[in-house]
Amino acid sequence: MKYINILIINPDKSYINKIKKFLNNKNIKIFQAQNMREALLLVIKNSIEIIIYDFYMPHFKNCEIIKILQKNSMNKNISFTFISNSSEMIDLHTKISEKITL
Repeated sequence: MKYINILIINPDKSYINKIKKFLNNKNIKIFQAQNMREALLLVIKNSIEIIIYDFYMPHFKNCEIIKILQKNSMNKNISFTFISNSSEMIDLHTKISEKITL
């Protein structure tokens, strides 16, 4: 059975658990990280296909993780989904299509 490897990055464990509950599926393997260092180690050790993270996470500079991961060609196919509790709206589609020039 092929699993989809999803990494959830959020400093709030209860928020991670809510997302895990929502994504509960036999074909999904969920990894979790509470900071950038944990996230990068998990990406190195596992074939992560999707990353879900809080756009306004402490100690992250917006799309910093994307910039870091895209330096390695092995990570080019990772899809990113941004979540945020912030009321500030950002046109992420434009930023992503501009190759993350934040």
